[in-house]
Amino acid sequence: MYKKIYKREILSGILICSLLFAVFYSVAASSYSDINVKKTQEMLLENPEACILLDVRTVSEYNSGYIPGALNIPVSELESRLDELDSSKSIIAYCKAGSRSRTASDKLVKHDFEHVYNMLGGIDAWKRKYATSKSASLPEVLTLEAINIDATSVTLKGSLDATGGLLYHVWFEYGTTTFYGCSTP
Repeated sequence: MYKKIYKREILSGILICSLLFAVFYSVAASSYSDINVKKTQEMLLENPEACILLDVRTVSEYNSGYIPGALNIPVSELESRLDELDSSKSIIAYCKAGSRSRTASDKLVKHDFEHVYNMLGGIDAWKRKYATSKSASLPEVLTLEAINIDATSVTLKGSLDATGGLLYHVWFEYGTTTFYGCSTP
């Protein structure tokens, strides 16, 4: 009888450890990643067809300005509209500052979406670095001339008419990390 109890305890211990491992593994495997706006921009530029940029703010917030290319599904409607999302793509959720997008990311993971990202800081952080649908457009180029062309770079110089008639010089260098810039005359 002593041997039977001992075997039963060992088997129970193994079963409990296996269940704990399975629960831990499924929780660890089913989570989302927090990413910053720079990483979001990189992902969108590298392979835009493989990403869905999901704006989980309300419709009125979305209409006040959004990241170009974003799909608006308010977090309150997300579970009833999951069929609008392609689960094979990376889904990057954002809101105003990051709270609702965490909730949305949790919901997506709960519904077996595997490649889920939460953009930290939301559209507020995005606006500090990148354009939105309501960003001021760039001024128009009035004149543009090539001042240097060689095998590794092209330098263009022009003037822009910004508000108030201020003139700026613009340069574009091909083959370098600086693609454009402006300075006051």
